[in-house]
Amino acid sequence: MRFSLHVALHSIILKSLDPFPSSVRESPPPPSSIPFRKVTRNNSVTFSCSN
Repeated sequence: MRFSLHVALHSIILKSLDPFPSSVRESPPPPSSIPFRKVTRNNSVTFSCSN
């Protein structure tokens, strides 16, 4: 659970450092990132509820 949250934070940092955020927003997300976002979202909800 902690590892997934760390990966999510790392991906957010990479997106904030992306020099072309507009091109990323226009292009559809890769299919592999969709289930990953759902998993990290569920883990973050579980993590907040456990606290």
